[in-house]
Amino acid sequence: MPSAPIISFDFRPSRRIRRGLGLIAVVAAICPWLSGAPGWIGDLLDGVVCWSVVVGRRRPVEPMPVVWLADTRWLLAAGRPDEVEWSLRRSWRLGPWLVVELQAPGRRCGLWLGLDNIPAATLRRLRARLALTQVEKAAHQHPLA
Repeated sequence: MPSAPIISFDFRPSRRIRRGLGLIAVVAAICPWLSGAPGWIGDLLDGVVCWSVVVGRRRPVEPMPVVWLADTRWLLAAGRPDEVEWSLRRSWRLGPWLVVELQAPGRRCGLWLGLDNIPAATLRRLRARLALTQVEKAAHQHPLA
């Protein structure tokens, strides 16, 4: 699809997903006490949950530039020294979310895209172009093609 336009946006991890993970951490911290587990097990599990929340919150939430080039290559952290070329592994819709799974040699990356982390117009363009990409891929795999 060489005539496809370049799509670029600043990806920021979703605030909704981060809040949901925080709620899950609170429930996970309460569960050992409600289950009747011995005190030291509850303390240990609460320590693990608190540690994972602290480590998870320390991850930077600064925007990461993402570019989908016309020749189907993806660039993450565009223009930065750690820029890597990625290829589309698969994508799917999950309710209002668009999940894009990318791969590079020895690495994988998943982007959960929704209205709270990229503009609506960009999300619509991505959905349309991914749908065209999937149709082209299916046409090339068809036995009569």
